[in-house]
Amino acid sequence: MRYLSVIFYLLLSLFAASSCASPSSNEVERLNLAPFISYYPDSSVVVSLDEVTSGRLDSTFITLDKTSPAFGFADYPVWIRIDPAFYKKQVDDPVIQLEYALIQHVWFYTLSAEGEWQESHQGYEVVHGNSDRNQYYSIGLAKVHQTTPVYLKIRSSGSLRVPLFVSSASRINTNANNRSLVFGLYFGALLMMVLYNLFLYSALRDTNYIYYCLFITSNIIAQWVYSGYMHFEWPIFTSRLWQNHLSTSILITTLFATLFTIHFLNTSRFAKKMHKPLVILAWVCGVVGLLSPFLGYRLALLSMMFTVAIGPLLIWVASIITLRNKNKSARYYLGGWTVYLLCSTVVSLQAAQLLPEGTLADNFVRLGAVIEALLLSLALADRIQILRREKEEARARLIKNVRENEQNAQKQNQLLEQMVDERTRELQDKQEEVLTQAKVIEEQNVRLYKHSEELESLVKKRTRALAESNLELVKQNVRLEQYAYITSHNLRGPLANLMGVLNVFDRDDLSNPVNRDCIRHLDKATDNLEAVIKDLNKILNLKNDLSQVYETIELEPFISNLVDRTTTAFHQKEVNVYLELEEGLMMTTIPTYLYSILYNLISNSIKYRALDRPTKITIGTHSINGKLEIFVEDNGLGIDMDRFGDKLFGLYQRFHLHREGKGIGLHLVKTQTEILRGSITVDSKQGKGTRFSLVFDKSPELPCVDKEKRERQ
Repeated sequence: MRYLSVIFYLLLSLFAASSCASPSSNEVERLNLAPFISYYPDSSVVVSLDEVTSGRLDSTFITLDKTSPAFGFADYPVWIRIDPAFYKKQVDDPVIQLEYALIQHVWFYTLSAEGEWQESHQGYEVVHGNSDRNQYYSIGLAKVHQTTPVYLKIRSSGSLRVPLFVSSASRINTNANNRSLVFGLYFGALLMMVLYNLFLYSALRDTNYIYYCLFITSNIIAQWVYSGYMHFEWPIFTSRLWQNHLSTSILITTLFATLFTIHFLNTSRFAKKMHKPLVILAWVCGVVGLLSPFLGYRLALLSMMFTVAIGPLLIWVASIITLRNKNKSARYYLGGWTVYLLCSTVVSLQAAQLLPEGTLADNFVRLGAVIEALLLSLALADRIQILRREKEEARARLIKNVRENEQNAQKQNQLLEQMVDERTRELQDKQEEVLTQAKVIEEQNVRLYKHSEELESLVKKRTRALAESNLELVKQNVRLEQYAYITSHNLRGPLANLMGVLNVFDRDDLSNPVNRDCIRHLDKATDNLEAVIKDLNKILNLKNDLSQVYETIELEPFISNLVDRTTTAFHQKEVNVYLELEEGLMMTTIPTYLYSILYNLISNSIKYRALDRPTKITIGTHSINGKLEIFVEDNGLGIDMDRFGDKLFGLYQRFHLHREGKGIGLHLVKTQTEILRGSITVDSKQGKGTRFSLVFDKSPELPCVDKEKRERQ
């Protein structure tokens, strides 16, 4: 209540100051110059003072038919001529004052007693030179020629409102002091409410108080700008960078008002249809408010006018919907924004010249702003009271429910105790029977567990054997497909040669010389056919050779012996073989297959060596994570992997046609490596060399066939 008393005192002071600011009815010291005004819109922007004062444009000046000059938005200067007839009103020490602070540029032109035109350039983009705390623009007439018109040239990107009055210098100073007092009380009342609610926030930690304080603070700044005190007190705001500070401050005020509404009214729950429009409005105000210093003056002003027109209306409608949805805390909130809309209506009527220019309407707007801030503060307090009452009611209901639950629990406990006693006796009787049955079941479980382990072991063995058989069948099918392809392709050539030779053979005359060539070609064709059949038998018999048995060998002496035999067999003096063998490395394998694999790889390195440099062959072994790697690396001709990578291990695939070969060596290497349950990878660059890498298990799980062969042996 003490807080409300202080606010009420400030409101009374505001009314008192307003009364002091208005002249008494018997004074004629403030004269509206509208009846003496004519104007000329300079759309060409080239008219000079000499042309205006020469009288050539007198016929183009338009007589004003309004009580308050207003020219809307204009991109060009407007010249105003004040007829010297107003001097007949006999105002002491007369001063003309333009009582609208948001004019960018105004030039006053008066003719001095010496007959020279004097210029006074003012406006909110011009550093204010007055020291009498008057935010309006004025020119003294004490030393001017009072039979000559006074001219004004006005240019502004905003609305051109030109409320011109003439009054005595003392009266203007008195009014300026009264306005300063009124604004001081106005800002003081709003700041007191901000500080009071900040204190409440520190105690309650409710973010709604922060939004309220931000809204009221931004409103203070907006009113400070609109009243003209901003550029009067701080001349820095006369620069072009700050030309849109009015639009920016009002957009930010609307932003905080919208955020305050969304959180205070909880519109996502109580006004769902209005929640999304309010969120969009907040985003628009925030984005345009941040960008407004960089926008054109008129674009920023139009954006501000749109948000000011639609924002309070959306908030007012959201307040009504929230109140209808049983949110009682919206009643004071609705009252505050109703006052705001009434004040906005007064401003609109004044702008439409349905209300006269003067301090009554201005002070009504400021009084409405204070009342709105007071009602919004009361809404916050009312919300706390409502939440407190709801909390107390919920606590009372909770206590009542707890007592009822305690009584019911006592009754239930008595019934449960009786039921537990009866059930306990039944359980004791059955416990002995259950224990006896449990022993029997346990014995059966032991037998079942042993039997299941035996079955599981048998299933694993058979599953593994079946998987191996399936894998072997798949590989056998692949080999059969290859065999069928080779039979149809590789045997076709020799057979075609045989058939061709037989067709040429002269059966009637065996002594024909042609028969001798035919017999020679028959020998060559049969030799080719025999070579193909031998190659096929060699490949197909790899898996059917039951004489091959896995053995555990030491790799270092095995590979050293193989290298000696291979290099000796090829009799190459310029072949340098380097061994990088890990000592003591053991491997369970089929030695004949491993020998064949390494022999083919080493012989290929020698066969396809580069003749322009010494041949270097590196053979190495090492152990990695339980695996064993054997690699053969050379600096020979290399293989074009992009071209032949997918054909590398195919039958009869040759990559260096200028060297002798059949094209089955790498296919044999691949097949034998897979039989040994290993894998092979190739890294080769044409003209650089090749590296073959073989990876095996040190002790692979032997296939069932190998186990049976071992047992038979």
